[in-house]
Amino acid sequence: MVVSRGVGLLLVALALASVDPGWACSKVPVFNGRAVTKEKKAGDNGYRLAVRNEPSGYEPGKIYNLFLVGSRTHVKLQQFTHFMLTAQATSGTAKNARTFIAGPKRVGRFQLFSDSLTRFYDHCVNTVTQADDFPKTEIQVMWVAPASGSGCVSLSAMVFEGEDSWYSDDGALTKVLCEIKPDPGTVQGECCACDEAKYSVSLVV
Repeated sequence: MVVSRGVGLLLVALALASVDPGWACSKVPVFNGRAVTKEKKAGDNGYRLAVRNEPSGYEPGKIYNLFLVGSRTHVKLQQFTHFMLTAQATSGTAKNARTFIAGPKRVGRFQLFSDSLTRFYDHCVNTVTQADDFPKTEIQVMWVAPASGSGCVSLSAMVFEGEDSWYSDDGALTKVLCEIKPDPGTVQGECCACDEAKYSVSLVV
């Protein structure tokens, strides 16, 4: 049976649309080649996702430094081996706001520093993960805010300490930023990119 090119493209589009986006971008960590079976622990366990200078929202097109870091005291230095950081669209800042997958035009895009700690995650759009499984106390990336009129963006993280101890999205591991008007009286500061960055390019056909 011969299928026309137009019908073939339609079938491909329907197949892609039927993929469950929740499955495609699951934050369940993969350890030793398999997905961890134990459920995540509640809360953030002292880990937090922070934005430099703690802005109240994002200015369209501006570059922000994001940090994923644990507690640091004289008796405790938290370390993690795996992580996942993602940007998704959200309908607002309320607890019951709907969060959904969207492209870089809607939620902005990540840029990586020239260190060896991070890489783009091949299986999910707008997602960064670890480049190795060595213990880490902190990672940082850059996030380029989307264009004006894009709405609110949810930045969220998963941290993995071991098969019995991982945390995702709860508490300080999620930060929601909505568009704010640029202040004409302020000058955009340096993004501390150390002269080199890595980019993820998404092609839309």
